[in-house]
Amino acid sequence: MLRVHLPNGRSTASWPQAKVGRHVLLAELLVVSIISSTHGGTIRHDRDDSLYLDLAANTAFDPVGEFTWREPGFNYLASGTLIRDDWVLTAGHVAGGTDGQGAGVSNLTFHIGGTNYAADQWIPHPQWAMSDESLTAGWDVGLVHLATNVDDIAPAALYLPDDGSELGLVGTMVGFGDTGTGATGYQENTAGTKRAGQNILDVVGTAETSGTPNRVFSHNRLMAVDFDSPTVGFGNNPYGSGTPLNLEYLVAPGDSGGGLFLDVDGQMKLAGVTSYLYSSDLNGTNCDYGDRAAFTRVSQFIDWIDDTIGPDVLYGDYNEDGVLDAADYTVWRDAIGTSGGMLPNDPTPETVDGSDFQYWKDHFGETLGGAGLGGGSFAVPEPSGLAFVLSGGLIAAAAKRH
Repeated sequence: MLRVHLPNGRSTASWPQAKVGRHVLLAELLVVSIISSTHGGTIRHDRDDSLYLDLAANTAFDPVGEFTWREPGFNYLASGTLIRDDWVLTAGHVAGGTDGQGAGVSNLTFHIGGTNYAADQWIPHPQWAMSDESLTAGWDVGLVHLATNVDDIAPAALYLPDDGSELGLVGTMVGFGDTGTGATGYQENTAGTKRAGQNILDVVGTAETSGTPNRVFSHNRLMAVDFDSPTVGFGNNPYGSGTPLNLEYLVAPGDSGGGLFLDVDGQMKLAGVTSYLYSSDLNGTNCDYGDRAAFTRVSQFIDWIDDTIGPDVLYGDYNEDGVLDAADYTVWRDAIGTSGGMLPNDPTPETVDGSDFQYWKDHFGETLGGAGLGGGSFAVPEPSGLAFVLSGGLIAAAAKRH
């Protein structure tokens, strides 16, 4: 969701409107130049700005940074989230630029932690194209490689479950877009400072929360929120519950590519990438009350991310030494029957059981860098031994619960 600014400060929509059901979609492509130090995203008109700024300052959101770049005639601004020391996850229409393939992009720079990092690769998803069809189909995701590693900020952890469990959860949206309130909509030329706010995920793929009639997508690559108003008004609360959160919020132009985070057992994980805005009210898509935003679901693109930049987590590496070897078996054996993330790099984190052993056995010898040890360097326990360990571990766990 980007917007093009003309040199005289006026803005012009650079994407045609497309009807989707009864909604009018407007992808407001790219944001020009940093010309203000005010804050991004539209907030509740009855809440103080400082609350949203304080939320954005949480160290959990340090991985969210700001992109600037140039294409012929214009300067642009958007957002992105560091997911490796040298890789940033963002929107396809950021990595792809205005032609969808990134051909005209120059001087792409990622600003994070007070430092500027030059990019040397920008890669939109192969299904992404500069069209409404590609946007609403949920292919709006891209990756940017930095020429220099970011060493002083921990990358964001990715939300992996693809079972639709995001539905109904509180998402925290972070970016550098324009600002305003739900009563006024966003104000132009106000982008450039990080802010954050929250919203309920009322639509996730083909599922919806109760009270959200027929607002689902025809696929599972997108999820959506609406900007609920604290006052009653026609069309102001189209999705789910009509009661706004304390820090209810909607992303605005310039937040494109920014992150939507979910709290998972006290850890913020990146679950969505800001994609586009849409609305059906008379004010158009200006990020006021009743407007909506769609986010590309990270969980649907884990394989593409790993194929493009290599896996970040070595599942089955239970002792976290970067290799699947005999030492991992001991850690797994001692954790049998536990749950709640007690086993590091657990491929099935619900409960430690035989499926975790089988994964380790099937991938025995792999390393974080991707090269196997080869040659059967370690002995893998026999199934009979596994059965004994499983029985003993489960009995011990049951005894503790009793």
